[in-house]
Amino acid sequence: MFTPPARPSSIKTALLAVIGIMVTLFALVNLASSQAQEKVLYAFCSAPNCADGATPQGDLVFDKQGNIYGTTHGGGACGQGYGTVFELSPLPGGGWTEAVLHSFGASANCQNAPDGADPSGLILDSKGNLYGVTFSQGPNGHGTVFELTPPSVQGGDWTETVLWGFNYHDGSEPQSRLIFDASGNLYSTTTAGGTLDMGTVFQLVPPATGTQWSLNTLYNFGTNSMDGSQPYAGVVFDKAGNLYGTTLFGGKGIGYHQQGWGIVYKLTPGSELPWSESILYWFTPKTGVNPQSELAIDAAGNLYGAVPEKGLTGDGAVFRLAPQAGGAYQFNELLFTGSPNGAGPETILLQGKTFYGTTGAGGVDQYAGTVFEINGTTESVLYSFCSLPNCADGGGPYGPLTVHGSSLFGVGTLNPYGDVFELSPP
Repeated sequence: MFTPPARPSSIKTALLAVIGIMVTLFALVNLASSQAQEKVLYAFCSAPNCADGATPQGDLVFDKQGNIYGTTHGGGACGQGYGTVFELSPLPGGGWTEAVLHSFGASANCQNAPDGADPSGLILDSKGNLYGVTFSQGPNGHGTVFELTPPSVQGGDWTETVLWGFNYHDGSEPQSRLIFDASGNLYSTTTAGGTLDMGTVFQLVPPATGTQWSLNTLYNFGTNSMDGSQPYAGVVFDKAGNLYGTTLFGGKGIGYHQQGWGIVYKLTPGSELPWSESILYWFTPKTGVNPQSELAIDAAGNLYGAVPEKGLTGDGAVFRLAPQAGGAYQFNELLFTGSPNGAGPETILLQGKTFYGTTGAGGVDQYAGTVFEINGTTESVLYSFCSLPNCADGGGPYGPLTVHGSSLFGVGTLNPYGDVFELSPP
């Protein structure tokens, strides 16, 4: 049975041995023989004491010049400590050069990290500013939302500003990607904290004057017996301004597992806080457990996501929730079958009518993972990691894929301190 990679403060769960006969939306096809071309752009811990960072995680983002920005869980000026924000810049003759834009904890001589620790979830605004979250530490000890501002003079230092330091009561341990609305407000989730210590959805509002941002808690999880808890994934908007997401736990418990297997939820804005929550679906061992990936939404309002474990085989599934008349949703899924098709789908990326994603295991090496593609009703493996001798191509993809040009970009964790890779589809 597939076990997801360890995450900060991750809670291990037991899987009931319950499985039914499932009718799936998709046919599963192994096309591993037509692999895409994979290239490792940068392997971390190449500098002494991992000053360049170690164990990348979260989203990669591109600027207009083709530079890549991302985060590492550890490394930087504090060695194996608090993490970094890095930049990869393409070289004229080929290859990439890496620069650390910010090392967390360095301002406190690595004794603690008032600027936060364990960063992830980067996004980029139109002015070139980077925004992200840190899972822990910060001024109040429960994580932060931060901004990195580029230097006014080329070659200068970037400036990090803590926009918000969580204090547990307003949330704790954010780790998901931020998103903007049209007014410049930021949205995401905290995996813990809030009124009932079951996590929150928050909105961070920029100041009309001055520099102080303000936080609105849009929803505290755990407000009823069927509610979700611990949202590991961020949120997505629909055209009407509603937010959608998943929680790791909660929903309808079964037997001894009363805390539930996770839900898909919708938050509808109103004239006052909190926003109104609707539970669209709750998971069971038959349909998958503990969703951790962000949802994708198409023009018709269909929601797509992934669960890393499902049923007796435990290899996971990709699911679709299609809105029906009367507000109901129809659930369909594609099942993963381990090697060679991949196991434990981590992410879903929607591009037009094509889906791309990663699995944390399976492929030619049962522990190395894959990048997959879904077209119509067919799933194919674009690349199986550890296909090169000594796993020189890395593996263990951990985090969402990013499309740039005709290639896919992501991060892996098995190189042995992680890498950034590029995948060129065949």
